[in-house]
Order: sequence, then C-alpha cells, then structure tokens
Amino acid sequence: MEVGEVMHACTIVEAEQSVSEAARLMDEHLASAVLVRDNGLVRGIVTERDILRKVVANKRNPDATSVAEIMSYPLITIDENASLFEASEMMDRNNIRRVVVVNGGNITGIVNTTTVSKNLRYILGREKLFVRPEYQLTELGFF
Repeated sequence: MEVGEVMHACTIVEAEQSVSEAARLMDEHLASAVLVRDNGLVRGIVTERDILRKVVANKRNPDATSVAEIMSYPLITIDENASLFEASEMMDRNNIRRVVVVNGGNITGIVNTTTVSKNLRYILGREKLFVRPEYQLTELGFF
C-alpha cells in the first residue's frame, strides 16, 4: 500500500498567524497539525504537541506568539508512491509522528503514525491470511 492511498489533506497557515488562530483552524478541520507557509513557500509544521510544549507549558501568550516562532523545520517529506513501510521507517529514523507527502515537489497531503500503523496491521493481517493460511483468525487478534 502506498502513502498516497492513505494520506490526509493538510491545512496551511501563514507564518505570521498567531498560535491561537492556528489552534482554532486545527479544531475546525479536526487536524492535529498545520503546515506553515512563509513568503509563499511551506517551510514548517506546527503540531498540537508544539503548542502544548512551546506555548502552554512556557506560559507564552498564544495570541502574541506566531506559528513561525514555534514551528518545526525543515519539513521531512516522502513521495506519495512510497510504501507505508518506508514511511514508518522514515518516521522512526527522524523521531517524528507526521511526514508531509509530495508528488513532483508539490505537497499533496500528510500522513501520521496512527494511519500508518492501522494500515500496516491490515496489510500484515491480510498477508498472513492469504499467504500463510495456517494462521487462524484468532491468532491474528480478529476474534
């Protein structure tokens, strides 16, 4: 299964927008992260965890703090034709939970560890059932 098959749409905010505005957009879009655009180019990412650790825990004012001040950069990207196994390895190697999906240098989405994990379990379960029929459904945790 390829990353492009399971990626999510991404929300983009401008670098000068406040953390409060970004959090509001994350809530509206049910997103756990937003990409940050600076001078027309997407350069970073802000996650819920960034907001908690870099703003709330440090008692910074979210209305007076821009997303550019707390974003993580540079972006780690993966081609939308890459496998979920490659995405999992990339996230592990870089100690990140999200990777930005690209096609020909253009951002097409984002994929996170939860999505990768759920789909890898599905792939592995399907593989065991059809490649190695001696596995019982109960052994795979389906029943």
